[in-house]
Amino acid sequence: MTARASYPSPQVLELYNGEVMTSEEFQIAYEARPDDAKFELIEGVVHMASPAKLVHSNGDRFLNGLTWIYEGRTPGTHGGNSATVKFSPNTDLQPDGFLRILSEYGGQTTETEEGYLRGAPEFVIEVSNTSRSIDLNAKRLAYARHGVLEYLVLNLQEMRFHWFDLQTNLEIAIDPDEICRVRKFPGLWLDCQAIVDYDIRRAEATLFAGLASSEHAAFVEELSRRRITPPAS
Repeated sequence: MTARASYPSPQVLELYNGEVMTSEEFQIAYEARPDDAKFELIEGVVHMASPAKLVHSNGDRFLNGLTWIYEGRTPGTHGGNSATVKFSPNTDLQPDGFLRILSEYGGQTTETEEGYLRGAPEFVIEVSNTSRSIDLNAKRLAYARHGVLEYLVLNLQEMRFHWFDLQTNLEIAIDPDEICRVRKFPGLWLDCQAIVDYDIRRAEATLFAGLASSEHAAFVEELSRRRITPPAS
């Protein structure tokens, strides 16, 4: 009897900076890791994040806290942070923060069967320290290419914000009062100086002023009109 040929099972690729792989290969390799190190796949190239310092955690928590309050006052929106977003077959990113319009309200994203987000959130936030160069260049271009509409980067090295309209791929000047009035989410007023100063009360007061604005009320009404009601069972 002729012996049957045996073949080795496919190996799980290792994750290293600069490794080239597909989204499918990246996901398998990521899930096989024994630790919780953060990796991202940008246009087919693996990038490993540096350990996050406390200043990064503070900025991340602050900004996501403000978008969480906004979400609670704006039905049809949903925020998140550090969740894997599958932008394309070769780009899997974990934004420090995002705000999206739910698909039933006309948004761009959907949830996969595995529980990941697919598509481009309308608004993305990154808090940058050692990752500043990547966030302002490779990530910005990837976000623009895959459909993110608006992008805000808190640059911790210079303690300043960079705000981009990714539909035109141009940087937007922060208003003279240092408030970033997010265009795609009317009423989301982010007091940049208060955030840099870690002045929670002032940042909240600015946000609540935005939530009380006529622009926010009109946006809530617009989202309500856009909602798709599921058919009766």
